[in-house]
Amino acid sequence: MDSPIFILLPTGVALWFAFRYFRLKRGMGELAEALRSAPPEGPIELPRFTEIPSLYEFRRVLADSLSEASLLRDSERKQREFQDALLNEIKDAIFILDRNREIRFLNEAARQLFPSQQPYQSRDFLEVCRDHRVEDTLDLAEELGSKVSDHISLRVSDGRSDRLRDITLLVEAEPLTFGQSGGAAGSWILMKDITAELETEQIRKDFVANASHELRTPLSIINGYLETMDEPDTDLGQAIYRRAIRTMRKHGERIARIIEDMLMISKLESAADLLTFEPFDLRDSVEEMIRQLAPIIEVKHARVAVQADPAHDWSLVGDRFYWDQIFFNLIENALKQNGEPG
Repeated sequence: MDSPIFILLPTGVALWFAFRYFRLKRGMGELAEALRSAPPEGPIELPRFTEIPSLYEFRRVLADSLSEASLLRDSERKQREFQDALLNEIKDAIFILDRNREIRFLNEAARQLFPSQQPYQSRDFLEVCRDHRVEDTLDLAEELGSKVSDHISLRVSDGRSDRLRDITLLVEAEPLTFGQSGGAAGSWILMKDITAELETEQIRKDFVANASHELRTPLSIINGYLETMDEPDTDLGQAIYRRAIRTMRKHGERIARIIEDMLMISKLESAADLLTFEPFDLRDSVEEMIRQLAPIIEVKHARVAVQADPAHDWSLVGDRFYWDQIFFNLIENALKQNGEPG
């Protein structure tokens, strides 16, 4: 059985609104009567509000109603501004569509992804995104009544250079439902640019494949020497085996460097927040690595010089340790691949 309070409360609210309505209607009626009773020519002299209690009450009710409407309008405006600011903080493009697939809301990321000189509100969504595959994803979401996602490649305009560029988007779409009826009142679409993530993943796969190949060669050489030296009648004091030991040591160091590079990439992928960002001079980093590689430079009879305009500011904000690693590997590889002095 329903509680009496759930019956009395709506009844009281309805009676209060009815009372306000009839007071307002009565005041408007008396004001209209005063206007009709005025002479047809000349200025209309209306009685003071204080002379007719119902007109005075009408003025007060009208002022209260206008004040409430103004407060409601300001509240809705502030709420909309808050919602806009909140959704604009999302870096992915978001569209809110009505049941006719006309745009009702979009955030700043969506405007940057699909720039247009025309207003977005109430425009057909396909007119803005101009790709039927996004529309197909929306069709599937509405047909299933649940969220669906897909990867779509688009050619969009680069806002900085006005050139076209190819990007890959993760597109998610889902119907919007309100109330207990569960009927679709529209839909939302989210588009996330995953181009950089896919490129990074491809680079990682290529590196793993190349590293596997690079590891296989020195391991085969080391295993071959070990099998020969493991023979019972092998004299390890011979010069050929001493050279073999030096060769295995060199390839062991090569394997260690490859493993260090793999560990470095793993750290950069999983712990980017551990990087130390501080300003340093790029020339100092290069010159320091040249000093560390001085023995190899001397053996190779090579010359390494840094040509940098002193008038230019070579300061950089980043992790000095990893920049040192980059320059060290570049210079070392150049020295090893350069067979001729110079």
